[in-house]
Amino acid sequence: MDDPEVDPEVIHSEYRYLSKLNRAGRTAEALFAEIASRGCCSKAENLRVIEYGAGGGDVAARLSTLAAERALPIEILACDRSPVAVEYAAARSAGRYRTKIVDVLVPEHAVVPASYSVAHCTLVLHHFNDEDVVRALASMASAASALVIWIDLIRDTPGIAGAWLSTLLSRPEIRNDAVSSVRRGFTRSEAQAAAEAAGLTDIAIRRLSFGRFLLSGRPGPVPAQRPTLRVNRLEVRFGSNWVFRGYSMVAHSGQAITLRGPNGAGKSTLLACLAGAVRPSAGSTWCDPTLGRPGFHPQDGGVLPDISVAANLELFARLAGVPRAAVAGTVRDGLARWGLAEVAGRAVIKLSGGMRRRVALAASTIHQPKLLLLDEPDAGLDVEGRSVLADEIQRVTGSGGTAIMASHSAELPCGTASSLLELGSCS
Repeated sequence: MDDPEVDPEVIHSEYRYLSKLNRAGRTAEALFAEIASRGCCSKAENLRVIEYGAGGGDVAARLSTLAAERALPIEILACDRSPVAVEYAAARSAGRYRTKIVDVLVPEHAVVPASYSVAHCTLVLHHFNDEDVVRALASMASAASALVIWIDLIRDTPGIAGAWLSTLLSRPEIRNDAVSSVRRGFTRSEAQAAAEAAGLTDIAIRRLSFGRFLLSGRPGPVPAQRPTLRVNRLEVRFGSNWVFRGYSMVAHSGQAITLRGPNGAGKSTLLACLAGAVRPSAGSTWCDPTLGRPGFHPQDGGVLPDISVAANLELFARLAGVPRAAVAGTVRDGLARWGLAEVAGRAVIKLSGGMRRRVALAASTIHQPKLLLLDEPDAGLDVEGRSVLADEIQRVTGSGGTAIMASHSAELPCGTASSLLELGSCS
């Protein structure tokens, strides 16, 4: 859809298909009903609506008709970042809406804050990565004074099958795009978390026909303690042994959490699920993508014992996405911060247990992450090492990140304020 090399007729065919889908799924009707149920309709003043990613303009046109049938004054701005879309929609507006080239992610295209009552988008955000989804919702919340509405695809097997069947007689490009779009869709938990991270409040989600959801929320400032981690009804089992059954939790920015519990309670498993190292049997986990790649310290450290300390840090810096030109300086800083400069050339296996722990922690924090997932990070650390660990945790929480640690220690790292989360063993 955004490829400038694509034949415009292919894009026009996509708009015609989406128009049929929106008409059959009564997208505009669902949108209008949500606006009305949220108290945004008044005949005393114009309802001002901005639609992002308006495509062919069919939703804007139908919304205008629905308002006219109810004698409700309405102004609609149908926006898209594609000149082809805006030209196509403008040719079919018949005065029912205005059009404009606007990219919800580009700051210079920003709309005057709170200049519209309602901001909405339909079947757009699944084309974005996680970080841009949050940015787009925040941009929509800035434009709206009363309500943000997001309609998109639910990611599940029936949705993929439905996308394939519904486009069986369409052009191959449309069928491929429909199926890949559902695969890029969202679970309800993921949509809720993204909306919360963007600062929306009073959030409501309901399912629509054709494998879609409608999320609405009130615009508000991005919260000082926004959700950064969400675990939703997590279930994990190894063979016949259950570790979790329906476990849920939420962590917030600026928060440090210490996981406590007996052996087998699931502390390591929970951290591994959050890091993506273990796939849950059911349920889901979500991490705020705006925090970047997490710093994950598994219980055994996770470094390569047969290569040098410096080589380990260089490897982990590259894996964490540190730019090539910055790797050498990043490694030097990591060695200095963790007191490892004097052993930089030695193989990790030849170090003491406490120094190996420092190497592992230096590797997991080498990219200065804003999300720390630490399994027994203080085991074997001396006073100096625990002080550096405390500094890392305070750096993360002070910058609006989150640190989660599993520990059996009765004392937290020096100077660290942390809330306790007790995990009970699941048999």
